[in-house]
Amino acid sequence: MSSTIKRSSHIAAYGDFLFRASILASFAVIISLILRGWLW
Repeated sequence: MSSTIKRSSHIAAYGDFLFRASILASFAVIISLILRGWLW
């Protein structure tokens, strides 16, 4: 029982990490597009 709880919490932490990574990636893409439009 405890192993399944630990596994589910690990999956939740991994999902939170993926969520933050996707947000950071989208911010980086938006910033790079703004800078590219600025410079060119």
